[in-house]
Order: sequence, then structure tokens, then C-alpha cells
Amino acid sequence: MTVKNSQLLKQLQTRKAKLEVDVQQLALSAKAAQKEHAKAQQQLDAVKKEITLATDTEPTVTEHAIIRYLERVMGLDLDNIRKEILSPEVATQIKALGGGKYPIGDGHKAVVKGMAVVSIV
Repeated sequence: MTVKNSQLLKQLQTRKAKLEVDVQQLALSAKAAQKEHAKAQQQLDAVKKEITLATDTEPTVTEHAIIRYLERVMGLDLDNIRKEILSPEVATQIKALGGGKYPIGDGHKAVVKGMAVVSIV
């Protein structure tokens, strides 16, 4: 064996040893990640079960149903309410300034995120 081949073989053996250590460390990391994944999955399953129990035991009324009740049973005109909340003045302010709180009358304010009114305070 030539000196050149001997040096190359030595370098390859060193790289092989380092790679074997890397492979072992990655295998341990993968095992730990699998355990962590299994634990997180168990926690998720437990929360899903709690949600099922909470929603199956008591009837609820969604916000959508409440809105439809106000509109259809109580006769509220939602389009007029939208116009009161988002007057041309408020729309202009939102377009110019973006998110924030804007007065809409009677001491109330429209809470805006992005370009949407998300609440009234």
C-alpha cells in the first residue's frame, strides 16, 4: 500500500467513525422525539375527549344561532346595524389608519384589526 493510499484510508476511517457517532446520536434523538410525540398525542387525545364530554353533556346555542334569532325572530335589521358601526367616516379612518379603536357614537368604540371590525367596546 502506498503512503498516499494509507493516508486516504486513515481519513476515510476517521470520517466513518465520526459518522457512526452521528448516526448513534441521531437515533437517540429520534427515539426521544418519538416519546415526546407519543406524549403530546396522548395529551391531545385527552383534550379531545374532554371537549367531546363538554359538548355532549349540555346543549349550547352558537353565536350564529343568536344572530339569526335577533334577525328573524326579533326583527333586527343587521344591515342597518352594520351601517351604524361602519359609517363612511369610520371606514375612511380605518382605511387611513388601519387597526385600532374608533368612536361610533354614544361613547362606544369599534375595535378594528386589519380591515375588520372585530368588537365593540
